[in-house]
Amino acid sequence: MKIKSNKVTDIRATYTNNLRQHYPEPEANSLFDILLQETAGISRMQRIANDQLRLSESEILKIHFACKELIQHRPIQYILGQADFYGLRLKVDECVLIPRPETEELVEWIVKTYKTVGPTRILDIGTGSGAIALALRKNLPDAEIWAMDVSAEALEVASANGAALLLPVKWINADITNSNHYHQFPLFDVIVSNPPYVTESDKALMQANVLDYEPAGALYVSDTDPLVFYRHIIAFAQTHLKSAGQIFMEINERFGDEMRELLTESCFQNIELRHDLSGRMRMVRAQKITNFIPSTPLHKV
Repeated sequence: MKIKSNKVTDIRATYTNNLRQHYPEPEANSLFDILLQETAGISRMQRIANDQLRLSESEILKIHFACKELIQHRPIQYILGQADFYGLRLKVDECVLIPRPETEELVEWIVKTYKTVGPTRILDIGTGSGAIALALRKNLPDAEIWAMDVSAEALEVASANGAALLLPVKWINADITNSNHYHQFPLFDVIVSNPPYVTESDKALMQANVLDYEPAGALYVSDTDPLVFYRHIIAFAQTHLKSAGQIFMEINERFGDEMRELLTESCFQNIELRHDLSGRMRMVRAQKITNFIPSTPLHKV
């Protein structure tokens, strides 16, 4: 690919033109600006203000190879090896989902609810990169944060993020679908989870960068049992959530009514479904009924 010069204006014209063959123009322009910032430390405003900026050969090569991967629809977060979430910069790779802005809204809900409560013990189920757990640890300094994931590889990423950010979290390799793993956990004031909830039939609506690169096990559930992980999480909460404790979960917007019914049948109260900023039903909060202690799980799991 021939570039007229090493001026940023010429480099941008060349690569955004190439990217526009695969992405809408605004997205192509945004992707280039992200690469420019991360590769050469040049912000969008700096680029606009100075049309004489130039890049070194090594910087151009980094952008060149990153654009080649973008054309294959590899997510830019995996290309750069990092993602921003709720004010934190996290390491990410193909072992973990890329944190979404909608999940920041779930974190914000918890932070606003508990910021003045004092010491609180919180469990993040299916932590992935550790995004939720670390954001809560950062913003609720009095909280004791636990996080679990079935993937040892994901926990390595999460643990590395915690160490880099100097945010202590208790990381546990456990499977929420296996009740034999439950004994190692204490009682919690709060349980939070963003579990797999995209149905197989929803795949037709997914973009290639998600389908081809993000871990399927952290995304998809069968159409025949779309609430499978929620049933396991609720069964766990029946024995490991304190009386009057709360559960917060991200949900599939198509199953809000089903989630309300499931939580009601499982002896939760004060159930609140919440829309995200784009107007989609994406979150639920519920409170465990005071002094409810089941002798056996209420739902077959």
